[in-house]
Amino acid sequence: MGMVFVRNFVLGEKEEVMPAITSKALGVTYGAGWGFGLRKRVGFELFGAQHVAALGDFQVGGVNNENVLGNFWSVGAALVFR
Repeated sequence: MGMVFVRNFVLGEKEEVMPAITSKALGVTYGAGWGFGLRKRVGFELFGAQHVAALGDFQVGGVNNENVLGNFWSVGAALVFR
């Protein structure tokens, strides 16, 4: 967990690009993974994580959006040589 610096580009009501919004937010990341030994010096790993940031309030098109959260997931695999 820590500070997140976010720069968003938002489309307005008529598809025009609004000025960029830069904000600081509290971010939290958590994840899990597992490693599998294929051979003595070769392995395979799988992992997944979720990243969440509390971005605060945004005003777009005259509408105030309160308590906006940014959220994304990461999943992956790795081949490991030791």
